[in-house]
Amino acid sequence: MRTFAAWVSVTLLLSSVGFAEDVEGLSTKKAEVDRDKDGRPDVRMEIISRDGQKQMMVMSRADKSGEWKTNARSFYVGSHMAATESDEDGDGFFEMVVVYREDPEDVNAFMRKRDGSVRPADMNVVEALRKQDAVLSEFWSKPVKDPDKIDAAIKQLRGKIKEIAEEAKKTD
Repeated sequence: MRTFAAWVSVTLLLSSVGFAEDVEGLSTKKAEVDRDKDGRPDVRMEIISRDGQKQMMVMSRADKSGEWKTNARSFYVGSHMAATESDEDGDGFFEMVVVYREDPEDVNAFMRKRDGSVRPADMNVVEALRKQDAVLSEFWSKPVKDPDKIDAAIKQLRGKIKEIAEEAKKTD
């Protein structure tokens, strides 16, 4: 749940740093964010596209040594995000899989175990993801046009998403 919320926040704060294309029509755009303003990027997002259409998005965080560790991967069908897998505790294993449809209410989550088993996530986790998705949809449906108000709007959105995640933790 933390990784999902972080992924949402990062998608709002990216600054482009690179673009590459290969012979199969795949291209990668990379962006990095220095959230703590220490001069070193702590979050990286890569968007992989085929012939201009998004296929996959990968979010990574820098560990204490500065090495990048992937903590979320999102997969697209057409222009729609179909699924995201995330490493919730930073151990390199993707514990959560979230499956999306276009309607924010059509979100489901599953938890993976190291033994290969997969089980539906608790309903409080699923409900929190649905609420977060609805908040995001509302944010994007009403774009902030005043550049002086964008930072405040993003901080408010991040606060709402974090609040939803914290509330879900209380009911665990």
